[in-house]
Order: sequence, then C-alpha cells, then structure tokens
Amino acid sequence: MPRPTTSAWRTTNIYRDGVVVGSESSTNHTAVGLTPATSYEFQVSALDAAGNESNLSYALSVATWPTIHVGGLDVTLDQYGSNYRGRVTVLVLDHDGVPASGVEVEGFWTWNSTDLGPSSGVTNSSGVVSFSTDKMKSSSGDVFTFTVTDLILSGYLYDPAMNVKTSDSATVQ
Repeated sequence: MPRPTTSAWRTTNIYRDGVVVGSESSTNHTAVGLTPATSYEFQVSALDAAGNESNLSYALSVATWPTIHVGGLDVTLDQYGSNYRGRVTVLVLDHDGVPASGVEVEGFWTWNSTDLGPSSGVTNSSGVVSFSTDKMKSSSGDVFTFTVTDLILSGYLYDPAMNVKTSDSATVQ
C-alpha cells in the first residue's frame, strides 16, 4: 500500500492497546471510557485522502489515577433539650468499592438555608468520618443539611460522578 506523504495527511487514527478508538482531523484527542488505576498504550497513524495509512507511531504508555468517591452520607440529629446538633457520617470508597482511609472530606453545613460554614475531617481505616454542628436552639421543621464539596487523598482523583449522594438533610420533628 502506498505511504502517504506529510502534505497529504488528512486524518489521524488513534489506537489504544492496538485497537482504533478514534479518528481526528486535529492534533487533539480526548480519551474516554478509561478505567481508573489502569495502564494503556496509545499510538497514532496518519491517513491520506485515499485512505492510505502510515506506520504506527511509537507507543505512549499512560496510567489513569485511582479514584475515590462518596459511598454513603447520612445526617442525623442529636437532641439536648430544645437544642439540636446535626451529625454527618460520610463513607468514602475507592474505584473498587474498598473503603479509603486517610481521605480529607471537605463540606459545609446549612441550618434552615443559613450557611454554618465549612467542616472537614479525615476518614478512619474503615473509610468513615463523622463530624457535627454546634448545638442550635431548634424547633419542629428546622433542617440541618451537609454537602460534600471535595475529597482529597494524595495519588487519587475525586470522581463526584460516582457519588451515591453528595448531600443529606435531617429535619427536627
């Protein structure tokens, strides 16, 4: 098969692990459908207008980062007479569903839509962290809500799309 000349190249084929996964007319490609904590080899070839394909490039080896996400989130209330305190328990899992320890969980509390400020804590060996609000004088219908804003662990990527949920509320009865 004739080899294309540089000036005749029209399209670039993108290969992942030896299989064509895309064709681009530009020099950019976004890899999709990758699995966390997995290695891949990418190569490219050029095609001319007649469909002649060049040899494959040298392989570029890359690895995706392992991910973490919220696997569970539960807000409960502790009552102290007419005062209440919101308590949240957050479970963090890795991409394989294994509890992730040492993760800094960041978020914020609201009480009846009033921002109570940020809260953060670090997960234990079971992947769980709990923290609470100050005691608040509350009455029936008052709502305590916690929302996770970030998960931080060196060497991991936070994947919010995998969260079971990002926010939870409890209402004073």
